[in-house]
Amino acid sequence: MSTFLKNILDNQTELNLNHLFLAYDYGDIEVINLLHQAIKYLVQVLLNLGNLIDANKIFIHSPLFNHKTLEVELYRLLNEYSSDLLGNPQKILIDPYDDFRGSLGGAALAIYKTSLEF
Repeated sequence: MSTFLKNILDNQTELNLNHLFLAYDYGDIEVINLLHQAIKYLVQVLLNLGNLIDANKIFIHSPLFNHKTLEVELYRLLNEYSSDLLGNPQKILIDPYDDFRGSLGGAALAIYKTSLEF
């Protein structure tokens, strides 16, 4: 198995998402296959989740989709697989990732549940 990651990393403990993005952009086939497979599994989970919950929208909040090519791949697979579903699937949206958005949403939900819900 040959991967570009071996050339840009001194050891495995340094690996982060930016290294994967760099290897992806350089055409590292191992990284491309890994990320595309992960997105394919995520699409399957999202489409199955649509059968389990009653929601109009599902928001994805992940640094993985800061890479626009991966975001395009997610939407491509969603369109490809959702055509096999019965009924109308939920709208799946990618929420731009930052470190504080998830904690703000959690705090807002906690305030709503404890103080505002009647």
